[in-house]
Amino acid sequence: MINLRKNVKSLSPNEKEHFIEAVKALKANTKGKRVADNKYDDYVLWHAQTMEIAAGSDANKNMRNRAHRGPVFLPWHREFLRRFELDLQQEVSDVTLPWWDWTADANLRSQDPQIPAWTLSPIWKEDFMGGNGDPDSDYIVGAGPFKDWITQELDDAGNPSIKDRLRRDFGNFVRTLPSQIDLYNIFTYEFFDTPYWDVFSKGFSNALEGWLNRPQLHNRVHLWVGGSMLLNTSPNDPVFFLNHCNVDRIWSLWQDLRYDHGYPDDGTIIDRNAKKIDYYNLSDKIFPWQDEPGSKSIENVLEHRNLNYCYVYEK
Repeated sequence: MINLRKNVKSLSPNEKEHFIEAVKALKANTKGKRVADNKYDDYVLWHAQTMEIAAGSDANKNMRNRAHRGPVFLPWHREFLRRFELDLQQEVSDVTLPWWDWTADANLRSQDPQIPAWTLSPIWKEDFMGGNGDPDSDYIVGAGPFKDWITQELDDAGNPSIKDRLRRDFGNFVRTLPSQIDLYNIFTYEFFDTPYWDVFSKGFSNALEGWLNRPQLHNRVHLWVGGSMLLNTSPNDPVFFLNHCNVDRIWSLWQDLRYDHGYPDDGTIIDRNAKKIDYYNLSDKIFPWQDEPGSKSIENVLEHRNLNYCYVYEK
């Protein structure tokens, strides 16, 4: 069966309920081999700890790391989402990941100046992600299905020794979400990425991640939501997965339009010192799952249709 990933606005009440049920079940699942206290927090730690590892002999983690700021960003998160979706289905079999079209939300306008425009979006309703954090309670989310959500944070040494509460602070760090024009503009990029494959590169991947004319697109969404989404532990907020599902959808559209899966033809990514960047080359298994049986290489995830899912577009 092909997993059909739908726009958030197209979800039925039953689909929303099942998605929330599956996410909460992962949070409660302490079985099996894990890196955190539960299977949901595994994803938080994988994301955060991978960001802490510099990639290449010429870079630091803020220039290029094993999940961000380079051409690995899109394939790494595609595999991250695929694994998360499969784990959700172990809890509730009919669940798939929905995508949040933030450009549609950027166009929302409230008729009442006392009512924020974001309240008009289906993603922030009480029956789905819930809304903004409470400014009188340090921006802790106090309503909706995740009002009692406990987050997993890292201490200064990178150890998962801190627990916190889910926080959001809409529109404080940047006032607006990415617009439709912002999105159209990245489709002008002919190349997936360019040497030297880092935060300064001029290409589609870096533009979609949001480093060109920063902050844009993916990065801008994290900043607009604020709170827990600002940190390297940003998967603590379940909306992380809806944001990245949309990012993956946009990449798939660019791939189809360019007839290009994205990586250089020879599959080799080298740094300024003419050395291969570990975990960046087409044949490299994706970190940190590289030693698992059946683990995916970057080449394995470039065509999303081979991964048993597709995106649904409704009129």
